[in-house]
Order: sequence, then structure tokens, then C-alpha cells
Amino acid sequence: MNWLNIFYAVEWVVFAGFSIFLWWRLVRDDYERTQDALADAAAAEAAGGGADTAEKSTPGAEKAPSETGGNP
Repeated sequence: MNWLNIFYAVEWVVFAGFSIFLWWRLVRDDYERTQDALADAAAAEAAGGGADTAEKSTPGAEKAPSETGGNP
């Protein structure tokens, strides 16, 4: 029996398993990074809001007609 060929086959199985693990880890890290960015953006919007909230808080701004006579 040629043990060198058996160990070579085992090496490829281990390499394939490591490749799948590495791919899964990269996908998971990217997903977590995206979720963290979305959570940070939601927290920043809830905390400050920026200039968009000033426009939205103007009373009657949604119902004011535009210069062409229609609704904005």
C-alpha cells in the first residue's frame, strides 16, 4: 500500500475544508460589517437627524402648492 498517495488525498480534503471555512468566514465578516454600518446609520439618524428633520418639521410644508400650481 502506498501511504504517500493516501496522505496526499487527505491533504486535499483538509485543504478543501479550510477553503470552505475561509469563504464562510469572509462572507460572515462582510455581513456583520454591513449590519454594523446600518445600525450606526440608524443610531446617527435617531440621535441627530441633520437638516432633513428641519424641512420635515415645518408645519404645512407638505401641503403648500408649488409655483406651477400643483402639489410638490
